[in-house]
Amino acid sequence: MQGNMKLMRVILAGCIAGCCFSTTQPTPTAEAATLILYNGRVWTVDDECPEAQAVAVRGETIIKVGRNAEVLALKGPATKIIDLQGRLVLPGFNDAHMHSENAVDWVFYTRIVNVRDQTEMLERPLGHRGRPLVVRVARGAAQE
Repeated sequence: MQGNMKLMRVILAGCIAGCCFSTTQPTPTAEAATLILYNGRVWTVDDECPEAQAVAVRGETIIKVGRNAEVLALKGPATKIIDLQGRLVLPGFNDAHMHSENAVDWVFYTRIVNVRDQTEMLERPLGHRGRPLVVRVARGAAQE
């Protein structure tokens, strides 16, 4: 898992470095950004270029990271422009995972929280839809 995260960081840093140090300037009309964030502090996750001022996005792709002037050059007639007023922009921290062992509990068990006694527990709506009710007691014992 840590190896995958390290690889993802290296790939992201390479992509951002390519945007930071790109010497070619796309023509604004042919390759206009759909969104520009400027006048900010953009953390690039790149040791060679750790912070930038602006980001240009086309669709779901970052097309330029750099100084305000070079990123604003990608503005088109339909580009949405956001002045960050010095705010910090961080890369997406996406964590797409699940706990499959919990999913079993969600399907087969009814969670009862803050119950004072058995009477109150049995009075609550259970939502187990006809399946046998399994009650887990706080200290790990179970009753059926």
